[in-house]
Amino acid sequence: GNTAAGGGGISIAGAGVVRNSLVHRNGAISEGGGGSTCWQGGSLENCTIVENWASNGWGGGVYSYSGTVHNTIITLNRAADYSNYVNDASTFSFCCSQPASSGAGNIQDDPLFADPNAGIYTLATNSPCIDNGTNQAWMTDAADVAGYPRLMHGTVDMGAYESMLSSWDTDADLLPDWWEWEYSHSLTNVSPASDDDGDQLANLGEYQHSANPTNSDSDADGMADGWEVRF
Repeated sequence: GNTAAGGGGISIAGAGVVRNSLVHRNGAISEGGGGSTCWQGGSLENCTIVENWASNGWGGGVYSYSGTVHNTIITLNRAADYSNYVNDASTFSFCCSQPASSGAGNIQDDPLFADPNAGIYTLATNSPCIDNGTNQAWMTDAADVAGYPRLMHGTVDMGAYESMLSSWDTDADLLPDWWEWEYSHSLTNVSPASDDDGDQLANLGEYQHSANPTNSDSDADGMADGWEVRF
């Protein structure tokens, strides 16, 4: 919700880098780059640039002059010309925008947000942006804008949000990644055979019966989870 002459949300120059950010509903009043400008080397990496505007300039989402835009989604922006972006002697790679920019890995598909009308810009399960970015060294142990691991399932997603699909099971232990992450903030550190909360129900049973592996009485009715499952 910011405005400026140009670069309404962010203005990046030189060695400046913006990563893992949602740039949303900003505006440029007289110049370009309602969402962001990149000047002389400024970089956007794994960002989602959406619903920004440039009322009298070019590039409602991004105006980049000799900058770098990487693994970024730029869509649903508006401007007098070039509604989503202007690529002026810049490098765009592995980005999703309409139209697709020149450069490696760029696509022009609808990114298929989960619910853009409600302002939810995570990716739907059939999004073409899932596992379609390119990995970089900084992603190791990094988090996305929502706190999920930035690198999951081998290949990074485009945009600010990393997806965790219900079918993924990184360590093939029958405990899906989303469940392990919810209760341990790890994809691999929960043992299916362990009874971490001492309720005589192993973690695999906790998952199978929609119980909480950190609480021996998930429904707070005075009866331990293992006892309820047994009887």
